[in-house]
Amino acid sequence: MRIIRNIFLLACLSLAGWCVYFITCTQPGLVIALHVAARYLPGQLSIAKIDGTLLTRWQLKTIQYKSPYATATIDSVNFTLFTNDLWHGKLHLQQFIIQNALITISPITSTTPSAHHTAPTQLSETQLPDWPAFLRIDQVDIKNFVVNYGKNQFSLNGHISTYWQLAWTLNAKQLEAIDPTLHGTLTSHGTLAGPLRTPTLDLQLQAHDIEYPNFYLTQFTTHAHIIVQPTIDSTLHLNLQGLAMGAQFLSQIDIAVRANLMRLQKALQLRANITLNHQPPLQLAISLPQFYSKDWRKLSQPITGQLQTTLPLSSIPLPDTLPINQLKGTLATQLTLSGTLAQPIITGTLHIKDGRINVPDLGITPDRIQLEGVLAANHLLSFHGTLHCGAGDGKITGRFNASAPGAPLQLQLQGTRLTVANLPAWHVTLSPDVNLQLIAGKLNITGKIFIPHAQLALQKAINVVSLPEDVIFIHEGKAIKSTVPFSPALQLEITLGKPIKLAWQDLRAELGGQLHLSMLAGGALTATGELFVLKNTGTYHAYGQTLHIQTGRLIYTGGLLTNPGLNIVANKQIQGVAMSSGGSSTSFNAQVGLGNIYAGKRNIIVGIRVTGFLDQPIITPYSNPTMSDADVVSWLIFDSPASNMKSGALLAILSTMTPGNGLGSNKLIQSVQKSFGFSEFDIQSIQVYDPIKLQSINTSTLVIGKQLAKKLSAQYSAGLFYPVSILNVRYQLSQHWVAQSESRSIDNSMDNGADIIYQFERD
Repeated sequence: MRIIRNIFLLACLSLAGWCVYFITCTQPGLVIALHVAARYLPGQLSIAKIDGTLLTRWQLKTIQYKSPYATATIDSVNFTLFTNDLWHGKLHLQQFIIQNALITISPITSTTPSAHHTAPTQLSETQLPDWPAFLRIDQVDIKNFVVNYGKNQFSLNGHISTYWQLAWTLNAKQLEAIDPTLHGTLTSHGTLAGPLRTPTLDLQLQAHDIEYPNFYLTQFTTHAHIIVQPTIDSTLHLNLQGLAMGAQFLSQIDIAVRANLMRLQKALQLRANITLNHQPPLQLAISLPQFYSKDWRKLSQPITGQLQTTLPLSSIPLPDTLPINQLKGTLATQLTLSGTLAQPIITGTLHIKDGRINVPDLGITPDRIQLEGVLAANHLLSFHGTLHCGAGDGKITGRFNASAPGAPLQLQLQGTRLTVANLPAWHVTLSPDVNLQLIAGKLNITGKIFIPHAQLALQKAINVVSLPEDVIFIHEGKAIKSTVPFSPALQLEITLGKPIKLAWQDLRAELGGQLHLSMLAGGALTATGELFVLKNTGTYHAYGQTLHIQTGRLIYTGGLLTNPGLNIVANKQIQGVAMSSGGSSTSFNAQVGLGNIYAGKRNIIVGIRVTGFLDQPIITPYSNPTMSDADVVSWLIFDSPASNMKSGALLAILSTMTPGNGLGSNKLIQSVQKSFGFSEFDIQSIQVYDPIKLQSINTSTLVIGKQLAKKLSAQYSAGLFYPVSILNVRYQLSQHWVAQSESRSIDNSMDNGADIIYQFERD
């Protein structure tokens, strides 16, 4: 039995050995191995001709592969192996040749995010990639190797042996195939040539209209000439045009790098000069002192380096969207690099000397800017500095930690009489003591602002609007949707000093008061406190008259800053004639009555009161002594009571100041029309569009019309309590056709228009 068992085992071993020999060392074995492998592929594989053996040499011709996601056709593939190295655990390819390969891959689109998450790996525990120690290739020949991915194409040709001779081209016209949110085009070509250990890389890359969420790039050009030789410098040139990131836009950035990589004993050292926009270069030196050791692949190996430069601030590219220009001064940096490759530590100092910035929109030029920053090993950047603006000085201190949760930024600004606006219509100085804190996109502003001086000559009211969460920015014809980078909250005490002079249209005044401004994140700006007109400083010009503001208060009780409560009293004093009753008869004739007689002069005060809120004011006339509304308005406009007007009618009709009270039947109107030759004289209600409140409002107007000729008429309307005037001229072309021209003035803005009107009447 033992002999039979041994014979059986020997036969099995012999059969197994023969099978292994058959598969690895015969051509039919190679055919069978490839057919078995093809069964496990997701598509169909066909090979027209197979020659060679599995462990020596392969020669495959006319290879075709087809699957739902990819197709491939290859004219020929050749492998030549060194069998002896397999016994030592190494795969040694003497020759690998591939000719005329065309691979087409269909883009796979998926909107479902992957649910697979892996725990982050500590960088210090990982290693740099290395060429597999078990793989060795002596010669590679590639001819017409082309990969199509959607409308993107990559082609490769060349030879690798003891030297490099590779050339490639990339033409990516459909970046959406790589990422559905990525758009634009990308082209590249280059060569890798020279000795195997010291090759030279030439790379050209161009990108156009690259668009990604919150990112847009009009054009990007790169040229790299990298020489792996320690005695010759490599060069890299980058040029970016039309770069938009969120709300920021840079028209152009030009970066040139000249670097040298060399080996000094066990260290790998990089020295580089980096030039930004053709300005003096930044000098960079980085060393890996243990790179050429047995632990060279570990990211825990030490790293050392230095970065130093002194360059003008004018060379720093600023977003075109920032309202500043003419940046002057110098920036000096001295940074030191230490730690490990996985956890580098950067320390050092940054200095801005004699800085100067022009802010044309505000007409100011902060100068004498001195700023010093210290970067500590814990990634904390502390900075402090001073500046001068106008006649005032300011002090800035702050801290920023990019590695802390939320990347907190703390900034404090203190100053005395800093000029923040210096325009023909604006001149404002501030004495701020404000703290700013930005953490994880949440901006919090607190502190106090004293306004020692301000002169404001406004043509229109200021509308305070809030920036929506989603904003569309337009750059070079491209629209980019951006999310506002922070959610602001605010708690500020505003105190007005003297003088704070305001000139707005027909209003002149000096203001005082104090406000507490408050705004929660994402909420509206509210206020508590009061602003008031200083005594004997306020005037308002209306109806050709100057009214003196006796009381002028804007009252805030926690509502919107743009809608305060109103308590305004404006009037003028007129010297009128006093009349008194003379008795029922004279001493000479008891039958003759004396009537009213002259009793000297008297002071008359007439004016208006404004109450309610700014968006819905309530305007009422008043007087001392008390008189009718018609007389108040008459005194305001004409310095005379309504009863003194011709025919006793011109302004007596104002006693019914509300339109629609049947003025058309009033005999006084008829008298005025007859006396002055008016064809129309009335008070009407019209609707106009308010360019300040951005809404339509109803207002009362005094309407005067005149028939100039048989077919030509004119009508003029003037607002009683709103600055609107309308001139309308009509010409009757025929029985049904009318030509009309209208000029309208609202709040110092003019509009003109003309119409052709068809009209008819029917019972």
